[in-house]
Amino acid sequence: MIEGSLANLIQQYGYWMLFLIGIFEGPIVSIVGGFLSSVGILNLYLVYFIILFGEIVGDTLYYLVGYFSRDRILNNYGKYIGLPTERLNKLDRIFHHHGGKTLLLGKFLIFVGGFFLVSAGAGRMNYVKFIIYNIIGALIKTAILVGLGFYFGSLYMIAAHYFKKGTEILTLIVLVAIALIFISKKILSKYIYKLN
Repeated sequence: MIEGSLANLIQQYGYWMLFLIGIFEGPIVSIVGGFLSSVGILNLYLVYFIILFGEIVGDTLYYLVGYFSRDRILNNYGKYIGLPTERLNKLDRIFHHHGGKTLLLGKFLIFVGGFFLVSAGAGRMNYVKFIIYNIIGALIKTAILVGLGFYFGSLYMIAAHYFKKGTEILTLIVLVAIALIFISKKILSKYIYKLN
């Protein structure tokens, strides 16, 4: 249902809508964009690069939320949500020593990826390092998801083509069967009539 609504929005407003939705819903819109490319509505290469750019912008926004919430919110109120100063310091160490690996792991955990991005900002991961690892992960993830949408969109079109052909063949078979039954009844009735 959501995918259908996204597809309608993207068809109506084009690449700009693809970019805007890609900022917040990269994985879903990647698959929808790939599908729309497979049916000839959008250009596959533009879809890939627009979603990639949208994802990088969105990930930077998540990073900034974490970065600016650290001083204003987490340092003062983190203890109330299970993030006391000790845990924040541990978060700093994780993103300082293992930030790239942690970020790449988060990039491929689609439903919790935003948590890793906000955590990278809150953990004060160097932004240049953040963006480099983020681009590496986004290049791969976006290619996979757009490719899946394109591939399954192509399969959908092939299935629809064969379903249409199958429907035509089935209709032809039913019409031939009806015609044969009708002809055989006529012949049988003439034969029975001659016997009487």
